[in-house]
Amino acid sequence: PTSFDQKRPPPIGVVRHPKGERTRQGYHLEVTRNEVMLSLVHPSSVTIKANLSCFLKSQAKWEGISHGVWQMCFDEPSMETARDLSEGPEARHKRQTRVVLTVMLPTLGQYELRFQWGMVPLTSTDAGLCRMVNCGVAQMDHPLRISLRCHRPDPDFKHLVPSLLHTSMQRYGYPVKHPLAEQFGMTLLQPLRHRLRSGQEIRFLVYSTQADVDSSHLRKLAAETGAVSERTNRRGSHVKEVISEDGAKKPTSEELRHRIRSALKLCMRCGSAKGPARIVVVIGNWQRVQVLSRQLLSTDASARAEVHEGLVRLTSEDKAQTLQLIVFQVASDKVLDKLLADRVKKAKDKEPFVRKDIPFEGAPVLGGTPRPNYWVLAEFQVDSSSTPLPYDEEEMLKPPPPPPDAIELIRNLEVGRSVKLDHQGDDKEEKEEIARSASNASTATATR
Repeated sequence: PTSFDQKRPPPIGVVRHPKGERTRQGYHLEVTRNEVMLSLVHPSSVTIKANLSCFLKSQAKWEGISHGVWQMCFDEPSMETARDLSEGPEARHKRQTRVVLTVMLPTLGQYELRFQWGMVPLTSTDAGLCRMVNCGVAQMDHPLRISLRCHRPDPDFKHLVPSLLHTSMQRYGYPVKHPLAEQFGMTLLQPLRHRLRSGQEIRFLVYSTQADVDSSHLRKLAAETGAVSERTNRRGSHVKEVISEDGAKKPTSEELRHRIRSALKLCMRCGSAKGPARIVVVIGNWQRVQVLSRQLLSTDASARAEVHEGLVRLTSEDKAQTLQLIVFQVASDKVLDKLLADRVKKAKDKEPFVRKDIPFEGAPVLGGTPRPNYWVLAEFQVDSSSTPLPYDEEEMLKPPPPPPDAIELIRNLEVGRSVKLDHQGDDKEEKEEIARSASNASTATATR
């Protein structure tokens, strides 16, 4: 097909699972653990979003479970030999993308995976509308249904929540990730829970394919940070001249800004023209900001991979706050200085800047999709309580507690009964004493 719409949805293939079978509506899978992994294949020109629902017998309806599915996109291995596809609209749908789904089941029951899909943006204008995690790029419903049934679990199965209507379900599951994160070249590796406990030191790890193969900019980063750009020098000298001519003693905001930049130039952390992306941890309404450090994984020309990582200490002031990972594609004003210098050199600085936004005609490739200059990679919630919950990563790795011994249960029941009987005897004696006292008091009153 040359295009997809709501009446002609894209084909989604389900990779065979050892415990699954095909049905009329899609696929059925018997689950025995809290987490199960599935693999899907779809055209690379579209993106999909999976939603988990559970059937509540008490209310006889399907209830949606937020943050119950974690998905990651990869290039389909079978398409590695078919990278040189023909150009044109049909080439967009020949390339395939593999999606790996990890589903977390909170308790026993009947579950269902439902899907929504949308087209991958191919222009910078369309990508500029996809900055937030809830951008709504996948809004059309897909007919595929995958049913999950968990009736006979393994001994390692845990009941993660008391009930699906419990308040702990608001903090349940995986973090909210941008639906086009892999298309933009970013993959979140850690942490993988929506709930972050306060008072803990959280390690953030993001894998990126936007790295430059030349690592010399990393060695020169300190030198670049300490250097002052030509535009800043011109602005500072102009401010000094204006102040000297006017004779004003009170410094202006421009002079204060120049002084602050000059004082902080040796300890500023910023990007460079060869480092196109920087990831920032933002807590609350920009109350606290921390930049993740970058490190190249390989200097091979074919592997443009790097890692952004950092440790963030969550304090009591961060309770009940939203934590975001924001990706800035233009990480420093030096990049803008270079672009402006090129326009001045070509005598185009007085002309209006017109960007030719031409859609890509070939098949979209992961990491090569046009992306906005800044966008939210993932969102987390800092919990006000530091008490561990059963669905935390560390708690799910622990083995379940051993079942209680039947003999000990019987002994406890016998002890409880004996204690209860003793208390009942004491209560009976107290009641008799109270009744005797009351009768004596009534007899004395009658005699008087």
